[in-house]
Amino acid sequence: MMTKAFKKKLQKYFENDFEVMVNDDGEYEVYNEGGGIEDVFSKEWYFNRVKGIENFEDLEVFWKLIGGEKMFGVGCMIDDVLRFAEED
Repeated sequence: MMTKAFKKKLQKYFENDFEVMVNDDGEYEVYNEGGGIEDVFSKEWYFNRVKGIENFEDLEVFWKLIGGEKMFGVGCMIDDVLRFAEED
């Protein structure tokens, strides 16, 4: 079960993630293994999806959509969310 506190930490984590991956047009870029752009998502789409995460299954689906699984698994991302939140 995903708590409200974790969802808040998740929101902050993905806000930071968006800022790192945003292009000059204000869109989120997803890269493939070869370094090319695989997908581009608008800020509105991205944050609507983040707000719609209600459970860990939703989180896993979103993580795969934005290409996060190419960097590391969902479990590692959750650990990263918790570490990131501690830094605040």
